[in-house]
Amino acid sequence: MKRRGFVLLALALGACASVPPRLHSLAPSLAPVAPPSGLRVGLEPVDVAAILSRRELVLRPTPTGVTLARNDLWAEPLDVMLQRVLAEDLAAALGAVQVTRLPTRLPPDVDRLVEVSVLDLDGRDQATARLTATWRIHQDRPRRVVREGRSDIVEPFAPPGDVEALVLAMNRAVAQLAQDIANALRATA
Repeated sequence: MKRRGFVLLALALGACASVPPRLHSLAPSLAPVAPPSGLRVGLEPVDVAAILSRRELVLRPTPTGVTLARNDLWAEPLDVMLQRVLAEDLAAALGAVQVTRLPTRLPPDVDRLVEVSVLDLDGRDQATARLTATWRIHQDRPRRVVREGRSDIVEPFAPPGDVEALVLAMNRAVAQLAQDIANALRATA
């Protein structure tokens, strides 16, 4: 009887000691900054590197090391969240133009299609967020690549090691990616 009481006490203490997970979400952060471009843009689903396709935030304490933030989770799948936030930030960067998230039930009526692949979105060295993405802009009819690029964005954050500050730095990096793509879209108009 004593032994069972000890086991129950140990289990209860262990349950009290576990930290509940914290959920994080990226959010659009650009306000409309340009006159409307008139471009109709379609944003393909965002391709995310396999290492990032998980609930936990990814941290890189060294150039080759990877750590998963076990108690810091994305509130929704990263690829879905990135497409939503990028679409809204792109619309703001282009002057509140409609950016259609693809696929849709109806064929999109767009002038340009944007394809994005996120290679890195992680915390580095306890004080910077890094976003590396490649992107292509396609003309819709006939479909052909009219512009492509790569964005390597590093955003510092403080205090070091603060996950909330890291997520805010990631937000700024996604907004910069949207601005890079918007600048390229304007150049193709």
